[in-house]
Amino acid sequence: MDVATITLTISMMGIIILFGALVSWRKTVTPSSKKLVMSLVINIAVPFIILNGVFNTPITDDVLQLIFLVFVISLGFNSTAIVLSIFIARLLGFQPTTAKKLSLLAAIGNTGFIAIPLCAAVFGPIGGLLAAIFDAGLDVVLFTLGVAILQSGHQRFTLKSLTALINMPLIAIVVGLTFAVSGLQAPLLLQELSAMLAGLAAPLAMLYIGLLLPPFFKEQKNLFLPINWFSAHDATAHFSNDNHPYCRVLTY
Repeated sequence: MDVATITLTISMMGIIILFGALVSWRKTVTPSSKKLVMSLVINIAVPFIILNGVFNTPITDDVLQLIFLVFVISLGFNSTAIVLSIFIARLLGFQPTTAKKLSLLAAIGNTGFIAIPLCAAVFGPIGGLLAAIFDAGLDVVLFTLGVAILQSGHQRFTLKSLTALINMPLIAIVVGLTFAVSGLQAPLLLQELSAMLAGLAAPLAMLYIGLLLPPFFKEQKNLFLPINWFSAHDATAHFSNDNHPYCRVLTY
């Protein structure tokens, strides 16, 4: 894919974000409306991006090896990022509990909601599929290593924690790879439906980002303050508050 095509795709996404920002600026968008858009992307559009990627990609041995390699890289990358973040947070003077929370905030990205539609739009069906595989690895790390890190000493990690891994994108990966490995041909209706609904993901995700921008900039007037204005102890007190939005995201 040439640079011009990538630039054009990203430019269109930027315009869609602008449209979402204009709507949010002119009209009041309720939290329930934002959650609805996010739910549509995660539970409908993203799973069909995955299926569309499987149906439109010849699943050869090389592709299967690439899928396995991306999954392993995701496990290693995200695990290393969490451990390294804890180490850096402790060096900066954060308490152990706060350091663990900050490590997940620093290392775990929103790769499912934004990255999968973006990769599918820029790199085609195979890009969306591989992005979903990477996100599956991140989910495994989050709900195993992440849960184990956040649990207190008297609690033990149990297999029940893995039930949180079951979501629509993961189900789509299993269904898609089942078709691919077995050699079965997906019904034409499912293929066409996947292609149609996969096209919803990128526009909806970009609109959602746009909807968030005006309220965000209104609330964060000091967004660009130099980081050295804050001491490590000030940051510890700031983030250790369980009511802080960055702490609440861990329990979302």
